[in-house]
Parts: sequence; C-alpha cells; structure tokens
Amino acid sequence: MVLEYASSLDAYTAGVRQRLLIALNPHQAQELAEGLLMAAESASMGQPPTSLRS
Repeated sequence: MVLEYASSLDAYTAGVRQRLLIALNPHQAQELAEGLLMAAESASMGQPPTSLRS
C-alpha cells in the first residue's frame, strides 16, 4: 500500500506530495481504512479542493 499525502493544501494544489510505502496484511488494512473513515467523519474538513469535487 502506498499512502500519498501533502503537508498543506497549498502543497496539495501545487502537486507536491510525499509517498509512504506500507506493508499490511488484509486485517491491518481494514483496520487502517476504518480508522481513517472515522477520523474523516469526525474532522471538520470543509469543502474539498475543486479538483476533488464530483
């Protein structure tokens, strides 16, 4: 699994991203996904960048 992230919204919109390679078994991947979804639901994230809107 590769996690790709940006340090700020400005870095994201400029295309500057970091990549982190992670090896997970299926159970660990599911737990990570559930944790990320819970964090996203609880965070006040506002509107996504224009390039991510459907």
